[in-house]
Amino acid sequence: MTTESIHLSPTDFDNLLWCATRYCIGRHSYVSGYAQDFWRIIQSNRKNLSQERLELFAHDIRAEISARINYYGNISVKHANALCIKYDALSLLANYVRSHPEQKEGETFYEIDCITENVEASSWAIESRRSALLPFYICNEFDLPYWALLANCIDRQYEVTLNCNGNERKELCVKHPVIGGEYTVVSNWSTCVCNQFIVDVKPLFSEEDDR
Repeated sequence: MTTESIHLSPTDFDNLLWCATRYCIGRHSYVSGYAQDFWRIIQSNRKNLSQERLELFAHDIRAEISARINYYGNISVKHANALCIKYDALSLLANYVRSHPEQKEGETFYEIDCITENVEASSWAIESRRSALLPFYICNEFDLPYWALLANCIDRQYEVTLNCNGNERKELCVKHPVIGGEYTVVSNWSTCVCNQFIVDVKPLFSEEDDR
């Protein structure tokens, strides 16, 4: 039995990866576990991929995440597909909810604007609810953060300097989309750095990310 090589042009490879990702986002199944594998594929083949296409890829991931949470009854997302968006609606909502712990997610209606990055909250009255649609709870969302991490790895990495017991080391990290202020190691998404050991953070891309 012989094994034949599979030959794909960079464009074919890019298209296949893009289509596979768009299919997987929001499926609420084991496929979210492939998100980090997709990143490893991108990382090992980055020299063969167009940077412009990669940035569009990251944008499409964020747009798809925003469209997914817009399906819920207590969420309204504006401008999810605008090319200038910097954050997906899930990351914007998570940041808002952390800042307003007094609000109950299942009783609050959120309007999220992906261009202005503004989130407005109001009471989600029973009589105004769309009965067929359930409320969105961030704590129940286990797969969308993986895809947001993939987008962040593509275009929003940081060089984080850590000092542990007098020994300094640097880690490539991204901001976690749901857990506020927490950096996740690019090479292993299950590893987070301890904030008390951070002595310096340097963004590796042109836009500063202060979330």
